Amino acid sequence: MKSFLPVTALTLFLGAAPMAPAQSTPDLAAEKAGVEQVLENLDKALMTEDIDLYSKQIAQDSLQGFGVGSQKTVKWEEMKSALLKKWTDIENGSVKNQDRNIQIGESGNVAWFSELFDYSFTQQGKTVQLNHVRTTGVLEKRNGQWLVVQIHSSFPLPTK
Repeated sequence: MKSFLPVTALTLFLGAAPMAPAQSTPDLAAEKAGVEQVLENLDKALMTEDIDLYSKQIAQDSLQGFGVGSQKTVKWEEMKSALLKKWTDIENGSVKNQDRNIQIGESGNVAWFSELFDYSFTQQGKTVQLNHVRTTGVLEKRNGQWLVVQIHSSFPLPTK
């Protein structure tokens, strides 16, 4: 009987202790589809020169990015300015993705991607074709919305 009392008291104490809320496992396929949509929106914005659509995909408070060539932007306003300047000089943009790889972190709140794409446009009456542009980036899910927080693009040097 003496051992029954402490065991009963411990059982009652543990039963009354607040339980940690069960953490739900994120639906990684759904999260990946959400990231895919953000990347598709970036492609669409690039092709249609839609700065509003582009800006909705970007974490404007913490963006880090490097563009093609020597273009470096560390804030959204810098990237926005660079895009608008570029778009005044080009038309008929087209993006064709070849190899997009998206990974979702275990928490379901961080994602990263890599991709290759071809980008063509008309500049001063001439068609420009950039093949095998490499882009990598990181996204965070904030308030239920995926946003790009880091992005980098580069392209291979021409070969003879």
